[in-house]
Amino acid sequence: MTLYIVQSACSFAGKLFFLREEPTDTSARRMKILEIREKDMSQVKSYLFNIGPEDAIEDFCVGGPNTVSPDFYFSMYDDKRQEFLVKKFREVLK
Repeated sequence: MTLYIVQSACSFAGKLFFLREEPTDTSARRMKILEIREKDMSQVKSYLFNIGPEDAIEDFCVGGPNTVSPDFYFSMYDDKRQEFLVKKFREVLK
């Protein structure tokens, strides 16, 4: 059995979204968001994103005008600039 740590969660348009990091064999990092229907707790979709190896994700949220294909916003801390950034991800890996 594989256990995953959920890093963050949010709700949007009657669905729950859970963020977790995917294990990889390379130095690249991938984050996966699971979309769960709140009504029956069934998985609807999953979204996979490449992120930088040094990006420190603090939190995320889901939004936008399109509830079928929502936008994802990640709050990250940039060590070089020593500031928080918000990045919008639209491209999803499959």
